[in-house]
Amino acid sequence: MTTVIDEGVERVKCNLCISDSIKLLYDFKRYKIVKCKKCGLVYLNPRPSSQELAKLYDKDYFGGNSINRDITRQELINKLKSSRVVEGMLQVKKVKQNGKLLDIGCGLGFFLKSAEKERYECFGLEISEYSSNYARKKLGLNVKTGTLESVEYGKEEFDVITLWQSLEHHPNPKYSLEKIHYMLKKNGLLFIELPNFNCLASKWRGKRWEGLSIPTHFYHFTAKTIGELLWKAGFEVVKINYHPLGIISRVLKSVEGSNNIFKLKEILGMVFPGWNMMIIAKKCIKGEKEEVG
Repeated sequence: MTTVIDEGVERVKCNLCISDSIKLLYDFKRYKIVKCKKCGLVYLNPRPSSQELAKLYDKDYFGGNSINRDITRQELINKLKSSRVVEGMLQVKKVKQNGKLLDIGCGLGFFLKSAEKERYECFGLEISEYSSNYARKKLGLNVKTGTLESVEYGKEEFDVITLWQSLEHHPNPKYSLEKIHYMLKKNGLLFIELPNFNCLASKWRGKRWEGLSIPTHFYHFTAKTIGELLWKAGFEVVKINYHPLGIISRVLKSVEGSNNIFKLKEILGMVFPGWNMMIIAKKCIKGEKEEVG
């Protein structure tokens, strides 16, 4: 499925349908963004090889010198109150108030720290040695360094698994979702936040859209392609929320913090979709379809 074509660069087939029939969308010289002619999945091809991955996520990627010190109590409070952390926590609590939670691609660990304060039993997985060390040593979190390919977890071990701005970085998201299915308990919940390739900003800005994030974003999903990938991995999509356009989000930031504001953001996101979407999916046994609480 992968073919090394140059030092540090590889070519791949479509992760959703295994086709190699593609249409070129954007050319970035060494890297290109293509669209599968068969299923419509958009992805980076060629892309950095697996050997290059760890090099992409050094300390500079996560803020470098700005966090290379002991974080103050007030700074930690501010991080835990950030809109992404608060909104992610509210979405999880709506449908699962407690349990064993794994955050994949947990970065520096601020979402996990928030979940820990809400009495979830928290675990993290992070490819960056720098970030995972920070989460362990500075925040006292149970975080492993590695990827889903290199780290083993038990069958039906977790009630909730989250991937905040993470799945688009995975070299093989289909494998990742299949392994997550194995790791989740029956009726376990999966929360994914990622850029929406079908948003207005993507259409307006084309190859200059920030959501492309060359070369760390390997895949560029729409609601259709992420839904099909989840279905193939054994999940049922329960809900998709679209974040509203950036200018609307900035206006709402001044009054963030209440459930009513987040509900308003959900409504506005449906009318004026911005460049992030959040997907809630439930693990299913094949053929099962049940309501989530």
